[in-house]
Amino acid sequence: MYKILISLFSYFIFFNFSFGQNTTIVYDQENELKSIGNSTFYLEDTTSRFISSPINIISLNDKFIKNEGDVLNFANTQSAFWFRFEIEKNIDKDIYLEVQNPMLDSLLLFEQIGNKLKQIDKSGASFPFSYRKLKYTLPNFLLQLGKGEKKTFYVYTKSNFPTQTSLSVGTSKSLFESQHPYD
Repeated sequence: MYKILISLFSYFIFFNFSFGQNTTIVYDQENELKSIGNSTFYLEDTTSRFISSPINIISLNDKFIKNEGDVLNFANTQSAFWFRFEIEKNIDKDIYLEVQNPMLDSLLLFEQIGNKLKQIDKSGASFPFSYRKLKYTLPNFLLQLGKGEKKTFYVYTKSNFPTQTSLSVGTSKSLFESQHPYD
């Protein structure tokens, strides 16, 4: 009996550890606005040195810390932050990343291609509203993925306001409906 209990305990520990660590975001519900904060990793860049050479940020992947909640909250700081997430799209429609803080000054979206980063887009309070792919209050980015494709993205952010935000992904319809529930 003792051996059976130990075996069951070991199985549950292994199951939770090995399968609970998967952080790939799978987007497969067309009308869902999916919060991705707890599947996002972050790195504090205290001197903003990595923005001049973003390829170096990939070499620091082991320094990224997994966020434990839906909100990334760093309060008032002069530091820049890098967010990293991996997403797989399993629908035919375009999906967008929504940054749920319109006061962040600078947001830059990068896509990892091999061992390099390619800047895809920019947004934030210091950029014209016309830069936004979807024209509404919150900064947003088109995530260029084909159906069944998986990619890793990085977001660089710097702000003179508190760096606190939630990140979500969804279709244009789900993002719009979350911002305009009574329209």
